[in-house]
Amino acid sequence: MQVIPNHRHAKGLLRHSHTHDVGHKLIVEVDTGIVQLARGLLPKSIPLKPQRYAPHITVLRGEYVLPSNVLWGVYEGLEVDFIYDADACWDDDYYWMRVYCPWLQWLRTELGLPETSEQSRPPSGEHVFHITIGNTKP
Repeated sequence: MQVIPNHRHAKGLLRHSHTHDVGHKLIVEVDTGIVQLARGLLPKSIPLKPQRYAPHITVLRGEYVLPSNVLWGVYEGLEVDFIYDADACWDDDYYWMRVYCPWLQWLRTELGLPETSEQSRPPSGEHVFHITIGNTKP
């Protein structure tokens, strides 16, 4: 079992969408308080800008899913349990928290996809999900 140093349990709602420009999108809506607390714990000297979208875990974005896949949309609104590491991670541009959820990995494989993707992984490339806290891009 993976050791997660400063882990917290949380729940979110699974949301599906499809647009012409992005294609299929699958996210878990996350309580805004998780991100607000994480931002509040960072030093005020960091010029952190808020994320563009409401707090979420990206599960799938812009990846091809067979239109006939019977699982697409079946879990809309499902409450998903996940664990996140409350210790912030960062690189030159982004701040995020690691998210662990074997069920989301299972769902991706059931949709015919790998367990994670470039969009669902954090900027560090780890094979976990993430919640963006903010960015320092100019």
